[in-house]
Amino acid sequence: VLVTGASGFVGRPLVEVLAREGHAVRAAVRNLRSASPAAAEAVLMPDMAAPFDAGPLVSGCEAVVHVAGLAHSSPDIPEPQYLAVNCEAASILAVAARAAGCRRFVYVSSVRAQTGPGADHELTEQHPPRPTDPYGRSKLAGEAAVAEALRGSDTAYVILRPVLMYGPHPKG
Repeated sequence: VLVTGASGFVGRPLVEVLAREGHAVRAAVRNLRSASPAAAEAVLMPDMAAPFDAGPLVSGCEAVVHVAGLAHSSPDIPEPQYLAVNCEAASILAVAARAAGCRRFVYVSSVRAQTGPGADHELTEQHPPRPTDPYGRSKLAGEAAVAEALRGSDTAYVILRPVLMYGPHPKG
């Protein structure tokens, strides 16, 4: 199982759980020293703000869990950078996963793809997405890119829209 963002708030504990459950985990990280010792293999994650070859990352993997991305909304980050990292990189990974014959692809998006920082009513899948900032728009675009890349293939995919994530050692 390839886990991108494997040294982050979500990725690191995910790597540890997958390894504990007996899965061989390829942990894609920006710094090899930050990889969890539970990972069977640590690999460098390319710069997701530019086009990259994802073939070596997904080669031999049955599943991909794409957690890496630009998280949180910030006025200091231009929208094209959000789109490059949260949409275009997700598409590159999904296309590579399809070509490599991966069976599953999980894209961790955000509730911000659905709405702004708050909503005045309960949100369901029936409500049309209305992101209000570059971060949310980039995550929604990433969802569409993954769906398009994997539609009609043998690679099953799931898109998750978590809300606030809570746990030990948060960075944000």
